Amino acid sequence: MLKEAFQFIYPWRTYQERFLKDFQDHIADDHLHVVAPPGSGKTVLGLEMMRRVDKCTLVLAPTITIRNQWEERMFECFIEQEKCTIPLSRNIKNLHTLPLQLINHYTHLPKMKWKAIWNACLTFSRKRE
Repeated sequence: MLKEAFQFIYPWRTYQERFLKDFQDHIADDHLHVVAPPGSGKTVLGLEMMRRVDKCTLVLAPTITIRNQWEERMFECFIEQEKCTIPLSRNIKNLHTLPLQLINHYTHLPKMKWKAIWNACLTFSRKRE
C-alpha cells in the first residue's frame, strides 16, 4: 500500500539515518516517541515511519498549519502531487477507508470522542490483520 506508493527522494540527515537504521528495534514494543527541536525533520521521519510500517495511519495535529505540513512534506520529499495515488482525507468520518488521515485540532476533542476514535482504530486494525 504505502511502501510502494512513495520513497524519500533526498539524502537523510545523519541523525535521521541513525534513527531509521534501528527503526525496527524502536517499534518492537509498539510504542515510539520522537522528541526533537523544531526544524529537525520530525514530520519527514513520521512519513518515513508510516511508509515502513505500511498500515493505515492517523495523524493528529494540534493546528491546521501542522496538519498541512504533513501533506506538504509528503509532496516535497516523497512523491510529486500529480503522481500521488494515496487517497488522503482530512475528514475523521473516513477513518475506516483511507490509508492516510490528517486531522487537526485533536486537543479540542472531548474525552468521549477520544475513546470513540481509539476504539475505531483498534477495530479497524484488527480487521486488517
